[in-house]
Amino acid sequence: MIPITTAIADGIEGDLNRSVPSLPSSQSSPLTGTTKKVIPSSPRRSQEIGECKSPPPVIKTLRAELLSIVNGVESFSACIPNAREATPFETEFFKGIAMLIVRCDPQDEQYRSFFMGKRMFEVQVQGKFKKLPTGEIYVGAEATKKMELGIITRSISKAAMQFAGTVVNDLQYSFGEPPEQLDHQIPHVVAPIFPTFDKVIVSGPGEVPPALGTPFPEDPDYRKLRMKFKLTSDANVDLNSTYSFSVNTANLDLVRWTLVNIPLCRPLNLGTFFGNAAIQLVGYEIPAAIVSACPGAHPHRHLNYMFNLRLSQVDEHSVQDLPNAGCSDDEVEEEPGPPAVPGGVSGPGEAVGEAEGFSDGQDEDEDLPQSAASHKAPGQSVRKKLFSRQVFGLGDQKKGVSGWLRRHIGGAGEARGRDSKDK
Repeated sequence: MIPITTAIADGIEGDLNRSVPSLPSSQSSPLTGTTKKVIPSSPRRSQEIGECKSPPPVIKTLRAELLSIVNGVESFSACIPNAREATPFETEFFKGIAMLIVRCDPQDEQYRSFFMGKRMFEVQVQGKFKKLPTGEIYVGAEATKKMELGIITRSISKAAMQFAGTVVNDLQYSFGEPPEQLDHQIPHVVAPIFPTFDKVIVSGPGEVPPALGTPFPEDPDYRKLRMKFKLTSDANVDLNSTYSFSVNTANLDLVRWTLVNIPLCRPLNLGTFFGNAAIQLVGYEIPAAIVSACPGAHPHRHLNYMFNLRLSQVDEHSVQDLPNAGCSDDEVEEEPGPPAVPGGVSGPGEAVGEAEGFSDGQDEDEDLPQSAASHKAPGQSVRKKLFSRQVFGLGDQKKGVSGWLRRHIGGAGEARGRDSKDK
């Protein structure tokens, strides 16, 4: 969403790999004051994914990379989806290991337990903070380039963010600003870290962190507690505990690079909104000075990354060679039609251009002078109708889109989502 969307080494490998002495059957957590059951395990319990009898599937359409920052030098290293072991990373703020687990077709038996429902992927991050946070930590997703949205796509995006803001507390977003600006923001949708992650497990010194590659078991009492956190300081972050985070979504099919399972929408290529930009699932701190000076702003040059998992589509044309890849059986298109054109959307008996061809001032006939509207490039109105059909399942773009936007934007009321640019 958002959300999530997420990355971890040497410093904690000693904790993760060391032999665990006999532990008491329970001990008190320094963070919650509650008593947690401690389960003794083998020395590599936290990194072993289980007994692996097959290599990970080869997913040709998705590239995943983890950011590391050492002595101010940034580098990205491969994070293989559905790998049989976690990928290490380190930033100046956090050090640990991470895994990306995605739904694919045929199903990866190693991770079948993750995909019993409609879940499309899960990111697991585990490690230790290297510095105590002084500002606020947010998690969510970024795009690497400013979003160039037309009228329809921008309206849909704002409506989606406004709706998400009614569900997620303190949701903050921006469609991006020109990189020429010194304190520009890149496109992002983020929320405070502790109430936002699906699972959070804090393992104090002497406690065994959960194994990556299996669904995390979270203490229900701690979950209730963290959901009430308003500020990062409420979590009492320390440098000795190991933090395990996980986030998943049913709405982003990374293998096919599409949005799925969205009410009123058919599967929609991410290029419609982000062009050829990569998507980054991130956690970062905004320093206290920036939080005070620029409330709601997330200037890119001031972000202290906790983790950054960069995702990009390798070759959009190769997706056509993966029928139903990453999709469950109930997500297959019911109505027959011609093959989809890469980068665009298609409908029965109609041709399409590139979905990225939308630009401001060209999405609606009424935004053009009559003379200009009568001299539009061939196929432009066809693209608009098909975009409407792809998103809303409607044949009449003018009536369907306008009515939908009036219902979901004009009557949405005051939402809690905050656009740090368009307030």
